[in-house]
Amino acid sequence: MKINISNLLLSALLVFGGGALHAFSTTNGLYTLVNRLVDKRELPDRNLSLTYDKTFISYAAVDDLLRGLITFFWPIANGSHAGLSLLSFLFAGQTVASWTLTMLEGIRKGNRGYLISFTTVYGLLIQTMGFALAGPLYLLIHLSTSPTVTSKSSGIAIDKSDLRALPLSVVTGFILPSMLMSLNASSTFNTHGKVVTILLWQFFPVWCSIALWVWKAVLDSSHLGSLYSWSSATPRTYLRLVYIVTLSIAALAYSATVTLSISAYLFPGLFAPESSDLIMFGHLFVPTSPFSATQAPSVVQGAYWFMQWDFIVSSIAYIIWAFTLKTAAIKQHSGSELSWVTALWQILLRTVFLGPMAAALTFVWERDEIVLSNETFEGQKKEV
Repeated sequence: MKINISNLLLSALLVFGGGALHAFSTTNGLYTLVNRLVDKRELPDRNLSLTYDKTFISYAAVDDLLRGLITFFWPIANGSHAGLSLLSFLFAGQTVASWTLTMLEGIRKGNRGYLISFTTVYGLLIQTMGFALAGPLYLLIHLSTSPTVTSKSSGIAIDKSDLRALPLSVVTGFILPSMLMSLNASSTFNTHGKVVTILLWQFFPVWCSIALWVWKAVLDSSHLGSLYSWSSATPRTYLRLVYIVTLSIAALAYSATVTLSISAYLFPGLFAPESSDLIMFGHLFVPTSPFSATQAPSVVQGAYWFMQWDFIVSSIAYIIWAFTLKTAAIKQHSGSELSWVTALWQILLRTVFLGPMAAALTFVWERDEIVLSNETFEGQKKEV
């Protein structure tokens, strides 16, 4: 896939993502429902009348933003809607892949000092703008500015200490806060505690960056580091480990989601009647058109539509970006190009069996292997 075509597609996704998220959420009434609850300090719970009185930093604009995020994410975190809960589980699992890819790009030597290396800022934009809007924008900037798109192995290289710490930083900074946010409020902690966990999750890009720095220091200076290293291991070995661990987590979450969705269709009696329909493929992966006049009857339903489009658009963006990196590497190092049939077949198969973000991860992994292998081969030829 040529870079100029990819940039055009990402630009189109950027515009569509903004419409599918924010224009649609305005016209379907979601933002109106959220703002009403924010004004009353109420949470969208169909079974209980929950309120909270919380001032975060005593700055009205920021406090209102945080309250809006808490209101929006409350039905996602409390498990009241089976479809939304399953979609969120899938999204979180696939985000392990997309966010790992993002962090990898941020710490590559060739990207240092470029705008795309500020991944924490990008992550906070995701939390405030939406993945379907911030994702295409970041990836468009990456393809337009990053020297790693067509660079040699020195450009895509990553320090061994960063690679050792990266999986642990994602676990600490993203997976654990996601699990904590999903705990049941009534059995684990009160409403205030649940609100705090949702608030803390909003800053997962910050926690991942801090965790990367902390784990690097710990592994470089302690006995724990010797247990998590091999004397003969190269940065490429650790890079492969990062990809294997990340791919396993993302693919497992996708497989579990698909299995549950298919089971609800084949064996509906295994699930509560009000839940089985919500987790079937037709409901889970086919969202309401953002151009329709459909109104959201509740924050839960509006958040469901928002999350569906957020996942779909961001997934397409990452696949386009990742496959572009792979094809650029193939063309640069072998002079050949993949046919559109081959490209679409690879994208389709990997998306169906691994999930879209995990598929994107495999394409970037292949890009790295192509570049690193070619540089090794060229080095051996020079020595001979």
